[in-house]
Amino acid sequence: MKKIVFIIVFFSLLTLMEVSYGSVDIEQFYPTVVYVETKFPPNLLVYGTGFFVRSDKWLYFVTAEHVSKKINFDTTATIQGEQGKPFTFFFRALLLDNKMDWIYHERADIAVLVISPEKNLMNHLRDYFLDISLLEKAKEAPNRNMTITMLGFPLRLGTREHFSPISRETKAASGLVEILIPDIKKTVICFITQDPSVGGFSGAPVFDLKLPYSSEKAALHMRGSKTPRVLGIVSATLPDDTGGKFGVIIPSYLILEVIDDFENLHSISKCNRSNFKGRFIAQTFSGPCVD
Repeated sequence: MKKIVFIIVFFSLLTLMEVSYGSVDIEQFYPTVVYVETKFPPNLLVYGTGFFVRSDKWLYFVTAEHVSKKINFDTTATIQGEQGKPFTFFFRALLLDNKMDWIYHERADIAVLVISPEKNLMNHLRDYFLDISLLEKAKEAPNRNMTITMLGFPLRLGTREHFSPISRETKAASGLVEILIPDIKKTVICFITQDPSVGGFSGAPVFDLKLPYSSEKAALHMRGSKTPRVLGIVSATLPDDTGGKFGVIIPSYLILEVIDDFENLHSISKCNRSNFKGRFIAQTFSGPCVD
Protein backbone atom coordinates (compact mmCIF):
# COMPACT_ATOMS: atom_id res chain seq x y z
CA MET A 1 0.00 0.00 0.00
CA LYS A 2 2.79 2.40 0.95
CA LYS A 3 4.49 1.61 -2.37
CA ILE A 4 1.35 2.54 -4.30
CA VAL A 5 0.98 5.83 -2.42
CA PHE A 6 4.66 6.62 -3.08
CA ILE A 7 4.24 6.02 -6.81
CA ILE A 8 1.15 8.25 -6.97
CA VAL A 9 2.90 11.07 -5.09
CA PHE A 10 6.04 10.68 -7.19
CA PHE A 11 4.21 11.00 -10.49
CA SER A 12 2.10 13.88 -9.16
CA LEU A 13 5.27 15.79 -8.28
CA LEU A 14 6.78 14.90 -11.65
CA THR A 15 3.73 16.31 -13.42
CA LEU A 16 3.96 19.55 -11.45
CA MET A 17 7.63 19.84 -12.36
CA GLU A 18 6.79 19.33 -16.02
CA VAL A 19 4.06 21.97 -15.87
CA SER A 20 6.48 24.45 -14.35
CA TYR A 21 9.13 23.63 -16.94
CA GLY A 22 6.77 23.83 -19.88
CA SER A 23 5.27 27.27 -19.25
CA VAL A 24 6.56 30.84 -19.50
CA ASP A 25 6.46 33.50 -16.77
CA ILE A 26 4.15 36.34 -17.83
CA GLU A 27 6.15 38.85 -15.75
CA GLN A 28 8.98 38.90 -18.31
CA PHE A 29 6.61 40.70 -20.69
CA TYR A 30 5.59 43.51 -18.32
CA PRO A 31 8.17 45.92 -19.82
CA THR A 32 6.87 45.41 -23.37
CA VAL A 33 3.35 46.75 -22.77
CA VAL A 34 2.43 50.43 -22.72
CA TYR A 35 -0.51 52.23 -21.18
CA VAL A 36 -1.63 55.20 -23.31
CA GLU A 37 -3.95 57.95 -22.10
CA THR A 38 -5.29 61.01 -23.90
CA LYS A 39 -7.20 63.85 -22.28
CA PHE A 40 -9.67 65.83 -24.37
CA PRO A 41 -11.39 68.96 -23.06
CA PRO A 42 -13.38 69.47 -21.05
CA ASN A 43 -13.10 66.16 -19.18
CA LEU A 44 -12.98 63.27 -21.65
CA LEU A 45 -10.35 60.61 -20.95
CA VAL A 46 -9.52 57.93 -23.55
CA TYR A 47 -7.10 55.11 -22.80
CA GLY A 48 -5.84 51.79 -24.08
CA THR A 49 -2.84 49.50 -24.42
CA GLY A 50 -0.01 49.07 -26.92
CA PHE A 51 3.29 47.23 -27.09
CA PHE A 52 6.79 47.55 -28.56
CA VAL A 53 8.13 45.35 -31.38
CA ARG A 54 11.61 45.24 -32.88
CA SER A 55 12.70 43.94 -36.29
CA ASP A 56 16.28 43.95 -37.56
CA LYS A 57 15.50 47.21 -39.39
CA TRP A 58 13.00 49.28 -37.39
CA LEU A 59 11.40 49.84 -34.01
CA TYR A 60 7.60 49.79 -33.80
CA PHE A 61 4.73 50.67 -31.48
CA VAL A 62 1.67 48.48 -32.09
CA THR A 63 -1.90 48.99 -30.91
CA ALA A 64 -5.49 48.68 -32.15
CA GLU A 65 -6.48 51.04 -34.96
CA HIS A 66 -9.38 52.49 -32.96
CA VAL A 67 -6.97 53.26 -30.08
CA SER A 68 -4.47 54.93 -32.43
CA LYS A 69 -7.16 57.34 -33.65
CA LYS A 70 -7.16 58.99 -30.19
CA ILE A 71 -3.37 59.23 -29.80
CA ASN A 72 -1.62 62.55 -30.38
CA PHE A 73 1.70 64.14 -29.43
CA ASP A 74 0.32 65.07 -26.00
CA THR A 75 -0.89 61.57 -25.21
CA THR A 76 0.90 60.17 -22.18
CA ALA A 77 2.56 56.76 -22.31
CA THR A 78 3.30 54.80 -19.14
CA ILE A 79 5.80 51.95 -18.98
CA GLN A 80 7.66 50.02 -16.30
CA GLY A 81 10.16 52.20 -14.47
CA GLU A 82 12.77 51.55 -11.82
CA GLN A 83 11.83 49.41 -8.81
CA GLY A 84 8.48 48.52 -10.38
CA LYS A 85 7.23 52.12 -10.43
CA PRO A 86 5.38 53.60 -13.43
CA PHE A 87 7.43 55.79 -15.76
CA THR A 88 5.32 58.28 -17.76
CA PHE A 89 6.31 60.45 -20.73
CA PHE A 90 4.62 62.29 -23.58
CA PHE A 91 4.09 60.27 -26.74
CA ARG A 92 6.09 62.80 -28.74
CA ALA A 93 9.23 61.46 -27.02
CA LEU A 94 8.89 58.31 -29.15
CA LEU A 95 9.02 60.39 -32.34
CA LEU A 96 12.34 62.16 -32.68
CA ASP A 97 11.46 63.02 -36.28
CA ASN A 98 8.13 64.60 -35.18
CA LYS A 99 6.16 62.33 -37.50
CA MET A 100 3.16 60.24 -36.46
CA ASP A 101 2.59 58.15 -39.56
CA TRP A 102 0.32 55.27 -38.53
CA ILE A 103 0.10 52.28 -40.84
CA TYR A 104 -3.18 50.36 -40.98
CA HIS A 105 -4.17 47.02 -42.48
CA GLU A 106 -7.09 46.96 -44.87
CA ARG A 107 -8.68 43.99 -43.06
CA ALA A 108 -7.66 44.41 -39.42
CA ASP A 109 -8.12 46.60 -36.35
CA ILE A 110 -4.38 47.16 -35.95
CA ALA A 111 -2.12 50.19 -36.14
CA VAL A 112 1.66 50.13 -36.48
CA LEU A 113 3.87 53.15 -35.89
CA VAL A 114 7.57 53.39 -36.72
CA ILE A 115 9.22 55.04 -33.72
CA SER A 116 12.53 56.79 -33.14
CA PRO A 117 12.73 57.48 -29.39
CA GLU A 118 14.77 60.31 -27.92
CA LYS A 119 18.22 59.15 -26.78
CA ASN A 120 17.54 59.24 -23.03
CA LEU A 121 14.25 57.40 -23.49
CA MET A 122 15.83 54.85 -25.81
CA ASN A 123 18.36 54.00 -23.11
CA HIS A 124 15.41 53.14 -20.88
CA LEU A 125 13.53 51.20 -23.58
CA ARG A 126 16.43 49.19 -24.96
CA ASP A 127 15.25 45.86 -23.54
CA TYR A 128 11.52 46.60 -23.77
CA PHE A 129 10.90 45.38 -27.31
CA LEU A 130 9.33 42.09 -28.35
CA ASP A 131 11.38 40.51 -31.09
CA ILE A 132 9.35 40.23 -34.27
CA SER A 133 10.15 36.51 -34.41
CA LEU A 134 7.75 35.99 -31.47
CA LEU A 135 4.73 37.07 -33.54
CA GLU A 136 2.81 34.03 -34.74
CA LYS A 137 2.93 33.61 -38.53
CA ALA A 138 0.25 30.94 -38.88
CA LYS A 139 -2.94 32.10 -40.58
CA GLU A 140 -5.21 30.33 -38.14
CA ALA A 141 -6.83 30.68 -34.74
CA PRO A 142 -5.20 28.92 -31.78
CA ASN A 143 -6.29 25.47 -30.63
CA ARG A 144 -9.54 25.89 -28.67
CA ASN A 145 -8.20 23.77 -25.81
CA MET A 146 -5.21 26.06 -25.25
CA THR A 147 -5.15 28.78 -22.62
CA ILE A 148 -4.16 32.16 -24.04
CA THR A 149 -3.27 35.26 -22.02
CA MET A 150 -3.91 38.94 -22.74
CA LEU A 151 -1.77 41.55 -20.97
CA GLY A 152 -2.83 45.17 -20.68
CA PHE A 153 -4.51 47.90 -18.66
CA PRO A 154 -8.28 47.45 -18.32
CA LEU A 155 -10.03 50.20 -16.37
CA ARG A 156 -6.63 52.00 -16.03
CA LEU A 157 -5.55 49.42 -13.47
CA GLY A 158 -1.86 48.87 -12.77
CA THR A 159 -0.70 52.31 -13.91
CA ARG A 160 -0.54 54.47 -10.80
CA GLU A 161 1.45 53.69 -7.62
CA HIS A 162 2.83 50.42 -8.96
CA PHE A 163 3.30 49.35 -12.56
CA SER A 164 1.39 46.09 -12.79
CA PRO A 165 -0.20 45.13 -16.13
CA ILE A 166 -3.34 43.04 -15.76
CA SER A 167 -3.35 39.54 -17.25
CA ARG A 168 -6.46 37.63 -18.24
CA GLU A 169 -6.65 34.03 -19.36
CA THR A 170 -9.20 32.75 -21.85
CA LYS A 171 -9.57 30.35 -24.78
CA ALA A 172 -10.42 30.70 -28.45
CA ALA A 173 -14.07 30.03 -29.25
CA SER A 174 -13.80 30.08 -33.05
CA GLY A 175 -11.58 29.72 -36.04
CA LEU A 176 -10.84 32.77 -38.17
CA VAL A 177 -14.00 34.74 -38.94
CA GLU A 178 -14.88 38.16 -40.33
CA ILE A 179 -16.88 40.74 -38.40
CA LEU A 180 -17.62 44.46 -38.62
CA ILE A 181 -15.87 46.67 -36.02
CA PRO A 182 -18.12 49.76 -35.62
CA ASP A 183 -15.35 51.99 -34.18
CA ILE A 184 -13.39 51.84 -37.44
CA LYS A 185 -16.25 50.94 -39.80
CA LYS A 186 -14.26 48.05 -41.18
CA THR A 187 -14.81 44.31 -41.58
CA VAL A 188 -11.83 42.54 -40.05
CA ILE A 189 -10.32 39.07 -39.87
CA CYS A 190 -10.28 37.83 -36.28
CA PHE A 191 -10.98 34.99 -33.90
CA ILE A 192 -13.45 35.01 -31.02
CA THR A 193 -12.62 34.26 -27.39
CA GLN A 194 -14.82 32.72 -24.72
CA ASP A 195 -14.43 35.72 -22.43
CA PRO A 196 -15.01 39.38 -23.34
CA SER A 197 -12.46 42.13 -23.29
CA VAL A 198 -12.64 45.01 -20.79
CA GLY A 199 -12.27 48.72 -21.57
CA GLY A 200 -8.54 49.51 -21.70
CA PHE A 201 -7.49 46.06 -22.95
CA SER A 202 -7.85 47.24 -26.57
CA GLY A 203 -4.46 47.06 -28.26
CA ALA A 204 -3.06 44.57 -25.74
CA PRO A 205 -0.93 41.64 -26.93
CA VAL A 206 -2.30 38.11 -26.56
CA PHE A 207 0.27 35.45 -25.63
CA ASP A 208 0.61 31.71 -25.84
CA LEU A 209 2.68 31.08 -22.70
CA LYS A 210 2.99 27.36 -23.48
CA LEU A 211 0.70 26.35 -20.64
CA PRO A 212 -0.24 22.66 -20.67
CA TYR A 213 -3.79 21.81 -21.69
CA SER A 214 -6.16 18.86 -21.74
CA SER A 215 -8.28 17.57 -24.60
CA GLU A 216 -10.41 14.59 -25.55
CA LYS A 217 -7.29 12.84 -26.84
CA ALA A 218 -5.12 13.25 -23.74
CA ALA A 219 -5.55 14.22 -20.11
CA LEU A 220 -2.60 16.61 -20.32
CA HIS A 221 -0.68 17.94 -23.30
CA MET A 222 2.81 19.07 -22.31
CA ARG A 223 4.21 21.81 -24.53
CA GLY A 224 7.64 20.95 -25.89
CA SER A 225 8.95 24.45 -26.53
CA LYS A 226 9.35 27.18 -23.95
CA THR A 227 9.40 29.86 -26.63
CA PRO A 228 6.27 32.02 -26.14
CA ARG A 229 4.27 33.35 -29.06
CA VAL A 230 2.27 36.53 -29.58
CA LEU A 231 -0.97 35.24 -31.07
CA GLY A 232 -2.72 38.53 -31.68
CA ILE A 233 -4.00 41.84 -30.40
CA VAL A 234 -7.16 42.64 -28.44
CA SER A 235 -9.71 44.48 -30.57
CA ALA A 236 -13.25 44.58 -29.19
CA THR A 237 -16.10 42.96 -27.26
CA LEU A 238 -19.12 41.42 -28.95
CA PRO A 239 -22.24 41.92 -26.79
CA ASP A 240 -25.85 40.96 -27.37
CA ASP A 241 -29.21 41.97 -25.90
CA THR A 242 -29.19 39.09 -23.40
CA GLY A 243 -25.94 40.18 -21.76
CA GLY A 244 -23.77 37.55 -23.41
CA LYS A 245 -20.33 38.70 -24.53
CA PHE A 246 -17.30 37.45 -26.47
CA GLY A 247 -13.87 38.92 -27.11
CA VAL A 248 -12.41 39.78 -30.53
CA ILE A 249 -8.72 39.13 -31.25
CA ILE A 250 -6.89 40.15 -34.43
CA PRO A 251 -4.32 37.44 -35.31
CA SER A 252 -0.62 38.38 -35.36
CA TYR A 253 -0.01 37.37 -38.95
CA LEU A 254 -1.87 40.53 -39.98
CA ILE A 255 0.57 42.65 -37.95
CA LEU A 256 3.41 40.87 -39.75
CA GLU A 257 1.80 41.63 -43.10
CA VAL A 258 1.78 45.35 -42.30
CA ILE A 259 5.40 45.34 -41.13
CA ASP A 260 6.59 43.15 -44.02
CA ASP A 261 4.85 45.35 -46.59
CA PHE A 262 6.26 48.50 -45.02
CA GLU A 263 9.81 47.16 -44.88
CA ASN A 264 9.59 45.79 -48.41
CA LEU A 265 8.34 49.13 -49.66
CA HIS A 266 11.17 51.00 -48.00
CA SER A 267 13.76 48.66 -49.46
CA ILE A 268 12.57 49.67 -52.94
CA SER A 269 13.86 52.72 -54.75
CA LYS A 270 11.46 55.63 -54.25
CA CYS A 271 11.24 55.98 -58.01
CA ASN A 272 9.91 52.42 -58.36
CA ARG A 273 7.39 52.37 -55.50
CA SER A 274 4.42 53.28 -57.67
CA ASN A 275 4.11 49.64 -58.78
CA PHE A 276 4.20 48.25 -55.24
CA LYS A 277 0.96 46.50 -54.23
CA GLY A 278 0.77 46.31 -50.44
CA ARG A 279 -1.91 45.42 -47.93
CA PHE A 280 -1.51 48.41 -45.64
CA ILE A 281 -3.01 51.88 -45.65
CA ALA A 282 -0.52 54.55 -44.62
CA GLN A 283 -1.42 58.11 -43.72
CA THR A 284 1.67 59.49 -45.42
CA PHE A 285 5.00 57.89 -46.40
CA SER A 286 4.81 59.70 -49.71
CA GLY A 287 7.50 61.95 -51.07
CA PRO A 288 9.45 63.14 -54.08
CA CYS A 289 11.13 60.63 -56.36
CA VAL A 290 14.68 61.15 -55.08
CA ASP A 291 17.18 58.34 -54.46
